[in-house]
Amino acid sequence: MSLLFNEFKNISLNLELVESFYDEFLEKTVIRIDFKLITPHKIYSYENRPNLILWKVALESLLKNLKQLNLGEVNEISFYPIDMYFIFEIIRSETPDENTMQWTIKFPSGIYYGVESAGYEESITFRIDDFLLKEFIDGLEKELVMI
Repeated sequence: MSLLFNEFKNISLNLELVESFYDEFLEKTVIRIDFKLITPHKIYSYENRPNLILWKVALESLLKNLKQLNLGEVNEISFYPIDMYFIFEIIRSETPDENTMQWTIKFPSGIYYGVESAGYEESITFRIDDFLLKEFIDGLEKELVMI
């Protein structure tokens, strides 16, 4: 499981790559994931959901983009799985001497609460630094190799 903590260690993002398989319908290799965001007041959890998948190529692209963000080559990225269970938006601080980023995770409430129509979004925003992001990238890369 890949873990990302915010700078105060009171919010954690847990992303686990569960299994990799070839999807005949999509004609792509996909990876089923489990996802959990733990905050001081609420836990958002998507575990054991067969349709929470990422295209392998999308996960590789996320890793590439996170590395570019970590190196300061890009200032922001956005990412979401096929069924949009969540959306990641990461923006590097505009202050040149800061190595921090704002990581926002948005949840379309219709999907989170299991109804047909998507409604308002809930979102959690927290700060991370380059070191915390690097640890998360390393964890995801290790999982990707093992799956």
